[in-house]
Amino acid sequence: MAASRKLPDLDQVLIWDDKDTTLAQFDALAKEKPLRSVVIELHPAGAEALQKHFKGDKNRQLQRHNAESLAAAIESGQFDFSGDTIKVSGGGALLDGQHRIDAVVQAKRPMKSHWVFGLTPRIFDILDQGKGRNAADVMHIGGIGESALIAAATRWALRLQNRSGKGGLFGNVLRIKPPMCLTKDDADFLVDCLDEVLNTVEIATPVG
Repeated sequence: MAASRKLPDLDQVLIWDDKDTTLAQFDALAKEKPLRSVVIELHPAGAEALQKHFKGDKNRQLQRHNAESLAAAIESGQFDFSGDTIKVSGGGALLDGQHRIDAVVQAKRPMKSHWVFGLTPRIFDILDQGKGRNAADVMHIGGIGESALIAAATRWALRLQNRSGKGGLFGNVLRIKPPMCLTKDDADFLVDCLDEVLNTVEIATPVG
């Protein structure tokens, strides 16, 4: 029997320890228009259900080492109930908290935290301003696959362009900038850049 999708009692800690209860209560909370804050004890089964539910949401790439550090803290009992919130938009999109959800799955133990529902999606652009989004983050959020590899290739291509130059009808001809001299160091640099870019593009290009 499917769990009720009525708004749960927010005066108590919600226990999300199975798929049906987790998704039903999440859906009810996400659809409520007023801004709401609730304490939730998230268990591995509930976290796995949410991971599948949020799959495809535009967010930062999961930083595996961050999730692993949180999982270790949860597993050892050192993760404290600090009041930091997991943030959800009024449309039900996860704005902040993917690492904590992943950590619960890894640790195979529950985690209690505050959740805030009904936030405007616009706050996603100002979250984690202390940690600037790098090129790979921006590409991933924009839906570009193999974003880390593409970003690395782009960085090397820009370095190559700054040291040499480009021309030709399609901008695919390398030119040596004046003064017209090429040292061994310059040649080594060009070869290293080309090798890195071509290898990265080859890895990132889907086959078939």
